[in-house]
Amino acid sequence: MSDGSHSVAKTVFATLSGEVMGRAALLGLNFFVANRLGAGRYGQMGILLAAASMLQPLADMGLTHLALRSLSETGGEHRFPLFLALKSAGSLLFFLVLAIWTRCLGVEVSALGFMLAGLFILLTTWGDFFRQILRARHMAVIESWMRLAFIAGACAGAVLMATLAPTPGLALVCISIAPLSLCIGYGLALAWSGLPHMPSLVGAGSFLHQNGMVSLGSMTYLLLVAAIMRLDVWMVHHFLGSTATGAWLSAYNLVYAGAFLAQGLASVAIPRLMDPSSSPARVLWKVWRLQIGLAGGLFLGVQVFGPRVFQLVFRSADFRTAVQVVPLLGGMLAVSTLVVLSYFLFLVAGRLWSFLSLLAVAVCVKTCLGFVLVPRFGLRGVAWSGLLSEGPELLAAAWWGSRLYLDWRRKTAV
Repeated sequence: MSDGSHSVAKTVFATLSGEVMGRAALLGLNFFVANRLGAGRYGQMGILLAAASMLQPLADMGLTHLALRSLSETGGEHRFPLFLALKSAGSLLFFLVLAIWTRCLGVEVSALGFMLAGLFILLTTWGDFFRQILRARHMAVIESWMRLAFIAGACAGAVLMATLAPTPGLALVCISIAPLSLCIGYGLALAWSGLPHMPSLVGAGSFLHQNGMVSLGSMTYLLLVAAIMRLDVWMVHHFLGSTATGAWLSAYNLVYAGAFLAQGLASVAIPRLMDPSSSPARVLWKVWRLQIGLAGGLFLGVQVFGPRVFQLVFRSADFRTAVQVVPLLGGMLAVSTLVVLSYFLFLVAGRLWSFLSLLAVAVCVKTCLGFVLVPRFGLRGVAWSGLLSEGPELLAAAWWGSRLYLDWRRKTAV
């Protein structure tokens, strides 16, 4: 094996192993929290998270994936202080809007839960931001080691949940400890990396002028992703109630733990897709082959082991109604795994808005299908509305994104 191939294999292995460790810890904590709360209160917590996640674009500011692309370029490290300053400003704006929305709720318990849900969302976006920067600087191995902080935080959250009386608010505090610990670990890794780490708005005007539409596009992407992912929660809660919402979320969280593998593998591919010395068609085929292999493996794993694992983990009768949708969720996971890579192809080619047009159509189709299928078929209707809306989106995005990427490489090679 050549040195280059060995380096790629080492990076991919480090990224995936780090993702597996972190997701396993979070998944275990989610299992424990769900069983401690019961389906009804777990559903209430899910509604709070679904509402807070709609503000995620403000916390992200469209910077996470923009930072990955920008800092992957030669000499891009000088932009890190600017990204840090913009990210901090976005976090302040997020908390301001969250506080205003909380005041509008008018119910003390719901308001407190909403603030705690917002804190979890904010910490998660900071963890994603730091992770992409580490990968852009080819520090995936160090990043995987920092996942130990995440595991320690998840263990601390589980101990706290076991010690105190279970409530949705306590659960939100417990699940926030892990991303907080991860942010601290990533921050230490970046401090060791030698990157300038004092926030600075120097050059912000010209940067936003050049990348404003890309940043806005990323924020729109996050909003549409939050809508298409959390639309399920709203539909189930509206038509079927809190207990069914908790049951759906238990199955969804179990199956979609693998979605982070898809995100990790696809993000590792970006520096290689942008490498001017690589063959465009060859590198495109390689990244698609890896992503398809991962999607197929995840799908088969869910079909074979998913229902049995679900029944072992969630023993309450309130959760058992969701076991029927686990295989269908496996299909949705495979589709999502491939859509992630399609999104990155549009992003690299500078055609994010083209991808967003496809995603917006998928959101509209899913909404319409949900109103028809969920009242009639219950949780199965939720899953089928996802498959029937996101499946065609994948076919269109994969074909269009690949063509745009190859066209972009041809133009930049001239």
